[in-house]
Amino acid sequence: MSAEEIGEPQEHWSSGLGFILASIGAAVGIGNIWRFSTVVGQNGGGAYLIPFLLAVFLIALPLMVIEIKAGRALAADVVTAFEKVHRRLSKAGWFLIAVGFVVLSYYLVITGWTLGFVIFSLIGTDGRFASFTAGYLPVLFFIISALLTGGVVALGVKEGIERVTRWLIPFSFIILIGLAIYAATLPGFADAFAFFFTPDFSVLADPTLWAAAFGQSFFSLSVGTGILLTYGSYLRR
Repeated sequence: MSAEEIGEPQEHWSSGLGFILASIGAAVGIGNIWRFSTVVGQNGGGAYLIPFLLAVFLIALPLMVIEIKAGRALAADVVTAFEKVHRRLSKAGWFLIAVGFVVLSYYLVITGWTLGFVIFSLIGTDGRFASFTAGYLPVLFFIISALLTGGVVALGVKEGIERVTRWLIPFSFIILIGLAIYAATLPGFADAFAFFFTPDFSVLADPTLWAAAFGQSFFSLSVGTGILLTYGSYLRR
């Protein structure tokens, strides 16, 4: 019996490392880099890590494992996977696709901004964000970002997503390390460091802090979006 007949994808991740890097790429993004630091600053510094780590290890991590295992067992796209569980659940799969479309729409806008300013820095143009967004350049860079993203996905799991993430994820970590080193040279770094490691534990009585931490944990592990379920479907049985 062929892979198509049993519903298993023809393509698989070439290695566990490729799958891990792709999963990191799906999770580590705006929510972890921009939102996380903002929420930490607004919620007592390091004290925020207590509910956050509890949420990660008690809820988000088990759900992540379940989602990957479900994708591996069902070996199908999001809609078909839900439909295999129960015919009426296909609507839930379509809902996740709609959520993914909305998230991708604003991610591509920010990707376009980033791409634009990378090009400006390479050619030596002193671009200003206000003047950049006042014209049609953001639309152009949005289209370019969308085409590049679609091209990578069109190449498939192994030749597209996995090959790109093998280069971009390590490169992203190098950039983050460089930014951290640069931040350490800026005025006020010592105060920020002290704020983070001298937490205000009184904020732990605030239920909104716990809600923010649990929501952030889902962002951090990319749980509940169908991405890990889809990635899991390309794991070998």
